[in-house]
Amino acid sequence: MNYNISAFITELNSSTKSSNDYKSFSLTSAVLKMVAVGILSIITVFGNLLIVLVYCKSKQIRSRTNIPLISLAITDMFIGFYPININMIEVALGYWPLGKVMCNISLLLDYISIQTSINYIVIINFDRHYSIKHPLKHRMNKTRTRIMLQLFFGWLSAVVLWLPYICFYQYTVRKMNMPETLCYEQFAKTNDVSFKRYFIFITSVLGYFLPLIVILVVYTKMYFMIRRQSIEILKINTTPSNEKSLECDTLPSQSNNLQELKNGSRRVSDLFSVTSICLNRKTSQSYTLPSIPDTFKKEFCYIRKTSQNNMQLSFSKPAEINNNKARRKSQFFNKQKEILKQKKALLMIGCIVSAFIITGLPLSAQWFLVAICPSCFHKLVFDISNFITYPNSTLNPFLYALVNRNFRHHMKKLICRVFIQSKLENKNKINEDTVREFSVSEYS
Repeated sequence: MNYNISAFITELNSSTKSSNDYKSFSLTSAVLKMVAVGILSIITVFGNLLIVLVYCKSKQIRSRTNIPLISLAITDMFIGFYPININMIEVALGYWPLGKVMCNISLLLDYISIQTSINYIVIINFDRHYSIKHPLKHRMNKTRTRIMLQLFFGWLSAVVLWLPYICFYQYTVRKMNMPETLCYEQFAKTNDVSFKRYFIFITSVLGYFLPLIVILVVYTKMYFMIRRQSIEILKINTTPSNEKSLECDTLPSQSNNLQELKNGSRRVSDLFSVTSICLNRKTSQSYTLPSIPDTFKKEFCYIRKTSQNNMQLSFSKPAEINNNKARRKSQFFNKQKEILKQKKALLMIGCIVSAFIITGLPLSAQWFLVAICPSCFHKLVFDISNFITYPNSTLNPFLYALVNRNFRHHMKKLICRVFIQSKLENKNKINEDTVREFSVSEYS
């Protein structure tokens, strides 16, 4: 493809261009759009590159669970580098100046990368759902090979969805003497060729609305699973209400009487010893306990009222009591810590899903509408909706840092390290220059 760069610059410097093929544009508007998109592209690339560097530098972040997140960051980084900038050329200038070949390549890279990003969000949701529902199986089956296969199929499904349509578009629509000065706008129209209506309908449903429904269903299930688990762990650290614990030091080997005290509490008094057990429940009746062997000396008792006139007494050793309490507390705090971790992950995924809905729904809804009503296509609405899809890749890394404390901490640490290192290098360079100048002046 031979393209005259000087001619392109001449056209860009002119305020308007009158032609049947080329649409008029304002130089000021084009420059402002280019600058805005350039800033957005830099932020997108820098933010996602920072996430990748944090993953590579930090052992705490470099876990198998975060591999899909890093793959999403790499995909978003590519979107910020190429599709955002290449798409804005046509929007800013009012026409496509790069010819058919670059148009087909750009369409292919653009829509496949966007679809891959959507598929990775679906994979992240399923992975988190599986880790909450089957935590042990998730740890055992979560191998790097399995994760890479999932990510590969996420990319492959995007290729399978968009490659046939774009290739068919290239060898049919582009052969019908369509203007070479249109790319994205021509691709989105459906009133030129009837088959595009069916393709756009299929790709909008399979490429966006179906993943959106799956994501919302899986996310809702995760929310209720975590909520149910949060309620269940509260029961770990509570003793049953019908069971009262009490301490007993040395219980005798003779029979004992359960007697009522004046203060409303009760005790087991020994006929031969003063050692007693204080009970928590008040009664006006007395009970006779069977003989207790010496093996139960210095043990703990649990009392449970089985009926109106009967009470069940059980024993366990102090070490067992202490171990059970410690084990119960340990389970409680471990479960609580795990639930808190899952809630943070759920919050981060929720933010990613919200950004995905806000940025992707307008374009997919318009495509769905245009497939049904071809005359409903509006260029300005399409340009705005198409451009809104790209900030999703810009927002994702900042959502990681906003919600996840580990990501936020390591991102700050990495940024500070880069700035401090650059300052030290500049300072050392200044010192070296000063020493060199001093040495030269001394010997001169």
